[in-house]
Amino acid sequence: MQNFTAILNMKMALCILVVCAPRAALAEERGGGKWSVGAGMMMNSSPFAAEGTSVTPIPYVAYESEGLFLQGIEGGYHITASAEEKKAGFFLDVLGRGRFRAGETRQKFTVDLGLRAGMRSDFGVFDVTFLQDVTGTSNGQEVIGAYSYTFHDQRYKWIFTPRVGMSWMSRKMANYVWGVTQAQHNKMVADNLGNSDKPVLPVYEPEAAVMNYFAGATLVHRFDDHWSAFALGQVTRLDRKITDNPGIDKDYDLTLGMGVSYSF
Repeated sequence: MQNFTAILNMKMALCILVVCAPRAALAEERGGGKWSVGAGMMMNSSPFAAEGTSVTPIPYVAYESEGLFLQGIEGGYHITASAEEKKAGFFLDVLGRGRFRAGETRQKFTVDLGLRAGMRSDFGVFDVTFLQDVTGTSNGQEVIGAYSYTFHDQRYKWIFTPRVGMSWMSRKMANYVWGVTQAQHNKMVADNLGNSDKPVLPVYEPEAAVMNYFAGATLVHRFDDHWSAFALGQVTRLDRKITDNPGIDKDYDLTLGMGVSYSF
């Protein structure tokens, strides 16, 4: 369970992209497919020194209607422009998103609410997402800006989407996601008494807001109107205020994955 939640925390955006990519093409061509289900394998190289690399199966379920949508652990409502991915124009969503804290040794689940606005055109998609913790755990905020462009053949058998962007986290959110409190450290020490293989991270809190930069891509191959296979990857360059943590020995976070999905 630890590895599963650790990877979900860092990679839910990737899983959301995987869900949407094959469904976008199907929905417009068929006027139907509102559900997608699938499974894959995700490999995550944790930036925390004691945690190494994890390979974990990841299931997902997605639903899309004229207004409502569910994509993994994100759901919401299309205020404007529904989900017709091929049409140019402005779009605005209200959404809720689950958040798992980074690292398998500090698990905790919280919920963010926010808005996503963007513009879709022949030159690609630019979107900005604002998220606010609503559980009272961190009371922090995150703002994500991203640009993506989709390449495809005429029949949408092959769909390739590179994506770049940045993520700003307030100090409170950065401390929650990347910091290690004294209570968390003490718990790790106590757990380590019975199992010396468990990591013990030092106490650390970023002293200011952080800015991370990411780049990734998703490749989808549609076998027919229902079955698709996907491969994906994303690398995130971590802010210096995060990598100053003595418990982190990498300045990046890397994820690779592949899987299959069924749309209906």
